Amino acid sequence: MNEQAYPYITRKLQQAIENGSTPGVALLVARKGEVFYHYAVGQAQIYPEARDLREDTVFDIASLTKVVATTTAVMLLLRDKALALDEPIHKYVPEFPNEQITFIHLLTHSAGFPDHLPLYEDVQQEADRQGSDFIGSPAAKQFVLAKVCHTDRLYPPGEQYIYSDLGFMLLGYALEKISGTTLDRYCAEMIFAPLGMSTTFFRKHGEALRAGEYAATERCEWRRRIICGEVHDENAYAMGGAAGHAGVFSTLDDIQQFMRMLYQCYQGKNDFIPEPIVRQFFTRQHLPENSTRALGWDTPSEKDSSGGELLSKTAVGHTGFTGTSIWFDLQRELVMLLFANRIHPSRNNQRFLKMRPKIHDTVLITVDNLTKA
Repeated sequence: MNEQAYPYITRKLQQAIENGSTPGVALLVARKGEVFYHYAVGQAQIYPEARDLREDTVFDIASLTKVVATTTAVMLLLRDKALALDEPIHKYVPEFPNEQITFIHLLTHSAGFPDHLPLYEDVQQEADRQGSDFIGSPAAKQFVLAKVCHTDRLYPPGEQYIYSDLGFMLLGYALEKISGTTLDRYCAEMIFAPLGMSTTFFRKHGEALRAGEYAATERCEWRRRIICGEVHDENAYAMGGAAGHAGVFSTLDDIQQFMRMLYQCYQGKNDFIPEPIVRQFFTRQHLPENSTRALGWDTPSEKDSSGGELLSKTAVGHTGFTGTSIWFDLQRELVMLLFANRIHPSRNNQRFLKMRPKIHDTVLITVDNLTKA
């Protein structure tokens, strides 16, 4: 859609393919809730067979799960007065021994957790003892969460900021305790279905692959195969495919639908989530002072932001390891959804990380020129 009307944007996407940044890339841009650019170029998979990328290709959105699913679930439970942000996680997860860490600490990545631990390796060792069926089982999920609960923190809560998957694993677990159901079921029933997000889902271990064209991710050394249609993140896979930090699959159109809802709520035009809650979650928390984090969401850093150099300071966004990103410039009323399969067939290809901000800046220049015209 409109790839010829905005040739500079299209050319920048094509450059990402030509310079080897990623096999495929798709972009959706919306202004004031209306889509004005939607285009996909390149391939959804190059190995072991080639498939073209389409505008409706289903992506493993990786850490976008943190905002599309987990953070939004917190918003809804806050709306329903089922939790308070300053409550300790220990209240709902008594096996988590720290009584000072709150929902705010987890949402701002300031709880003191390390960024990542290969807990799937511990699951594999346990599977070697119990049998391969242990991987992805409910018992494996509890095994991982027990490891998370007893992981030593690197600093007291609120003193430093380290982006951490472990904190969001624990957050997802706390939400399950509060809601009385699994995170994937809660999100399906309370977020994805009400918003008409029919191609957004967690694919749990053992579930049949839903119909659709999927973007491939990495050749996983642990699973010894190209990953396509199953969660790339090894810890999420070991936990059964659905976790607070990763596991959601979606399309550009569905995420645009989601972002339209959030913006309507931000404006006070939709009561799905009350306006004050959305505004609070979109506000940088300064926890600690030098952190760019809002609640669940991120804001542009002063240097090397994935959203480019031209974003408004009030913008909010997030990235996913597989090559996905959301940036929402509140001042411009502009949503940019950029989905690439940049880790196919290997995460060692880092070129797209430098290409992504250039694409965003090209979009912003184009939009600003349209506004001036």
